[in-house]
Amino acid sequence: MTRLTTEFGGALLVVLMLSPTTEAVAQSLEDALRQTLREAAKASKLGNAFQSLSIFGATPGVSTAVFDVDQKEPNTDFALRTAKLPLSHEFAPVIAGIRPYGELTLGYAHADDKEAFDLVPGEATRINADFDTYSALAGIGATIPIVPHLSLRPIFLAGYSRITGDARFKGPFAEDLKAASSSLISDLTINTLLLGGALQARSAWRLGESIELVADARYNHFYARNFDASDSVLETADDFGVFNTRAEVDGPTPLTIFGRATRWIGFAGYTYLPGDQKDALGFDSFFELGGGVAIIYPEFVDGVSGLSVRASLIVGEDVDGWSAGLSLEF
Repeated sequence: MTRLTTEFGGALLVVLMLSPTTEAVAQSLEDALRQTLREAAKASKLGNAFQSLSIFGATPGVSTAVFDVDQKEPNTDFALRTAKLPLSHEFAPVIAGIRPYGELTLGYAHADDKEAFDLVPGEATRINADFDTYSALAGIGATIPIVPHLSLRPIFLAGYSRITGDARFKGPFAEDLKAASSSLISDLTINTLLLGGALQARSAWRLGESIELVADARYNHFYARNFDASDSVLETADDFGVFNTRAEVDGPTPLTIFGRATRWIGFAGYTYLPGDQKDALGFDSFFELGGGVAIIYPEFVDGVSGLSVRASLIVGEDVDGWSAGLSLEF
């Protein structure tokens, strides 16, 4: 998350050049650094950068995965982990084949952001920051048949996320940075309201007698508003978009597990984050390619057809990663 810590080294250099150095005004170093950091956070829209993390952690279609970001600057390292529990259900048709639809996505995202600054020759000042996002995003809408094999699904979205964070400093001026950055990146909390909508197109086909193909394209647009943050400079608002498309094909296998039929799965997807989210996350698009095996068990839970084991590879400009885990089949 390139915007989250890169301001601090430059801000400290400015303060060191401009601040008095006598003991009588030693406190002014921390005060000046604090003010400079707050001004830098405001100018760089630091609150909006944290919103990018919330959106990425909350949006359906972004997989549970590990993302390693290729940072262009030396002495930097950024990694992102996400976990999702997407739940959805289509209800019986009410009129003209239109089916009410509801979804709930519970999300978690964890970011590790490491930076090093050469503030003193021969000895680096290091910042190791960790940020956690917990989110819940609910959607209500309807599935509208357009032509055979194609439907559109408009969805209204509303949700909430909470970000917490802390940072550890080592090297010259570590204590000054720790004190001055309190509530900005260390001892951080942000509450975020998410409002928006999505439009999803879905096409489903049966290939032969037993192979099924489903293709989805979905665009989500959000208004995000930070409130009750640990520092008022982080209480910002902005608009965000997320586009993803996915194709999945599955067919039967001769394997049975606990007496249950199984199906093989293959899938491919693409995610694009328009706007300036690349400045915050370090990337704005990626491809995903993977597969798995599903156990068919419709009696397990009403509305759930089974459970699958999936794995995938993620690759994109400035990012790569992988995903492995269990998924509910609807």
